[in-house]
Amino acid sequence: MFALSLSWNVNKFRSAKKQIDEIVKVGFKELELNFSLTEKRIRQIDRLRKEGMIRILSCHNFCPIPNCLSTKKALPDYYSISSLNEKKRRLALKYTKKSIETASQLKARALILHSGRVDMQDKSKQLMQLFAAGKGNSSAFKSIKNRMRILREKRKKPHLEKALTSIGELSNYAKKLNVKLGLENRIYYSEIPQLDEFDILLQNTNAFFWFDTGHARIMQKLWGIREKEYLKRYSSKFIGVHLHDVIGMQDHLAPGVGELNFKSLAPYIKRNTIKVIEAHAAASKEELGQSINFLNKIFS
Repeated sequence: MFALSLSWNVNKFRSAKKQIDEIVKVGFKELELNFSLTEKRIRQIDRLRKEGMIRILSCHNFCPIPNCLSTKKALPDYYSISSLNEKKRRLALKYTKKSIETASQLKARALILHSGRVDMQDKSKQLMQLFAAGKGNSSAFKSIKNRMRILREKRKKPHLEKALTSIGELSNYAKKLNVKLGLENRIYYSEIPQLDEFDILLQNTNAFFWFDTGHARIMQKLWGIREKEYLKRYSSKFIGVHLHDVIGMQDHLAPGVGELNFKSLAPYIKRNTIKVIEAHAAASKEELGQSINFLNKIFS
């Protein structure tokens, strides 16, 4: 069974009922709550859950958004759990714990978490633009990558230590509430964790690996990190997956419309793996309906 992230139509309706009605009509009863929901919207969704209309399998931090922020500002990395500023790190922990509580109340199995970032100038978007323009082998592309590698390596250690400390505290808190933490592979080079860094952050027994298909493909194109390496190395702690397709540098497309070979995931995705289609608004209802059939043929 596949869940759908509310990121697909989160900005389309002012009414939670209308939003969920549209999703159910497409063919989904399992959902993931995305990271731009207010407390009010979550309460409305919870009422529909209690009525048996839907089930919540996972939530994405922050959920709800911090009450001091607008929906436009409240991105998952607004407060970083790897920040060297202790006040900001504690705010990240505060609002992540609130998200854990939300996941527990909604009977969700997992909370997806971004693990922070290294404090550095990140030119990943510039790399994406160069790659999309066919300049992935240019001297400019290689020069930007080399400078970013050097800078990240120089600055990463204290941020990784803060991330590890934060995840330890959050994992223990989540375990008491019967929620698992899913640490997601990211798309920007400054972000934590990169491939090898999962070894450090997954030490806690309640921290698990959450695989994002689109992020992995973009990182493979830009940095040469093979997509399957994540799954091979962390399959023992693999809890969930964001399924979305990619064309060029555009991700979050409906699975089956782009270039990804989803069949290659089949050996790693088990019956109890949380499977979430994380398509954004560009995906049509028809494409999402076709994605369900497409993925069922692969993973059933």
